[in-house]
Amino acid sequence: MAERTPARGFTLVELLASIVVLAIIGAVVLPLVATATSRYRIATDQRAAVERVAYALDRVVRLIREAPAGPGGTLDLASASADALRFGDGRGIEMASGDLVLRLPDGTTGVLCPDVDVVELRYIAADGVTDVGATDPARAWRVEVRLGAAGVELIAAAFPRVRTMGG
Repeated sequence: MAERTPARGFTLVELLASIVVLAIIGAVVLPLVATATSRYRIATDQRAAVERVAYALDRVVRLIREAPAGPGGTLDLASASADALRFGDGRGIEMASGDLVLRLPDGTTGVLCPDVDVVELRYIAADGVTDVGATDPARAWRVEVRLGAAGVELIAAAFPRVRTMGG
């Protein structure tokens, strides 16, 4: 008579026990993975917002540094306000429908930063204290720029390469 070998494999009870253990592990791990994914998405969005604002601020500072000279060594400004700046050659920045826009000499525009919450320009005289924005922004030695979007706010100071006269 042939010897019978014991059956190999899992019993139904062993299979159900392993399924229950895997379900418990999954119930514990799934919220952790969901939280990590959410935090990664938030960090990615914040990093993108910082990069957009930093790029726009860098372009604005570069625009101010390359300001054209006006009469008597002042800045050649066509218009200047707390949220817009236009030089005599047509270049400048302005707000349009919530976006910060760069204007080129030929009149074309391009969005520097979308959905801007705050843009503020302060025109500071040679003494480093007096705000000349309301009286004579062409005499500014320094322009302070504050730019904010998507919960990110950055501030910079730009010194036009044109040396203004009369402080």
